[in-house]
Amino acid sequence: MATESKKKSVLHVYGIEKRDDRQEPGKTFNIWTRIGTAFVNDDDSINLRLSYVPLTPEITIQVRKPDDKGKAAEDRGADQAA
Repeated sequence: MATESKKKSVLHVYGIEKRDDRQEPGKTFNIWTRIGTAFVNDDDSINLRLSYVPLTPEITIQVRKPDDKGKAAEDRGADQAA
């Protein structure tokens, strides 16, 4: 019986869509939607289980550690700077 050599990592998969801000023309914002889960295998390959697949090429798919809670890069930078 094979033993598990290391704990398997579970990651979150997000679809990130950039939208124009209707209240402030020229500005944009990102909408983060969790669309699935990723599992890291023993050989470091990754399996994705998606709840849905984005239909437009403008949506970015991003895989993150669960503790990142879907924060955008600029939000993480602001948290670190404070």
